[in-house]
Amino acid sequence: MPGFDPKKPLSADVKLHLEKALDAAIKELRKRPDGRDEAIHKARKRLKRARALLRLCRDLAPKRFHSANRRLGIAAGSISKVRDAAALVECADWLAPYLADNGAKEIASRMRSSLQARLALHNRAPENLEKQINSAITLCRTTLSSIKKIDDKKEVDAAKILADGWARRHKKAVHALAACKTGADDESFHDLRKSTQQTVYQAGFLSRAWPNGLGAMDTEAKELAGILGHEHDLTLLIGLERSEPGTLCDAQSRNQLLDLLQKRRAELRTTAITIAEPLYSGDWKKEAKRVKKLWKAML
Repeated sequence: MPGFDPKKPLSADVKLHLEKALDAAIKELRKRPDGRDEAIHKARKRLKRARALLRLCRDLAPKRFHSANRRLGIAAGSISKVRDAAALVECADWLAPYLADNGAKEIASRMRSSLQARLALHNRAPENLEKQINSAITLCRTTLSSIKKIDDKKEVDAAKILADGWARRHKKAVHALAACKTGADDESFHDLRKSTQQTVYQAGFLSRAWPNGLGAMDTEAKELAGILGHEHDLTLLIGLERSEPGTLCDAQSRNQLLDLLQKRRAELRTTAITIAEPLYSGDWKKEAKRVKKLWKAML
């Protein structure tokens, strides 16, 4: 869907984008044309898009959007376990060539089998999962009802709202990157990943104001989000094996596997920082001024 139109009331455009995202998420969870797991995956992406929009345009309706963002976060979290388990199987497939090149082909095979069995275990409780899906749908519908009450003719300073929202996200990304460079802790990279995902969505919303610049930023942010996604999966794998020894491999192979996972994660973190530095190098106050100027120029 195209980004916001500067010539239309922001409230109307925001309302339209939110309604489409939530309608699509509900439809995926109800119809499931490509199966339940894929429906959950697609619905979560719709919810991430909606939440990125709510954060960008928070000042349009602060209380309403804060409540909506919280509800959608709960909705996404309630259906995340199966998708997270499936993502780790996908991570094992992605990681297999690396492990094979480092003399751990059999370990890679055993790890994938273990993760596939773990995913199957999650899928053996369909009644609980269906309850969680229905709960997520209810939260989406409640949020949708709230969004429909937005006055789409409301006159607002769209340029300021968008500029401030863009700057808030940029500031968080800058702080997360700084933390990654100094401490390299798991939470900092997780924060950088979330900020980068929001960058992708928010750049799309603002793309009409600066097609070339935001298009390039979108490309870089997508690459960074992909790398940080793999980094996040490796962190989950490392945490899983540490908290539940023997889950991924036998005792004799455990140290070798953990060493390789940590080595690959360190490589990804170095690459991520290299890509993120130019992306999040600017002053967020300057970012706000630039977005505000570009938006007003489109009026």
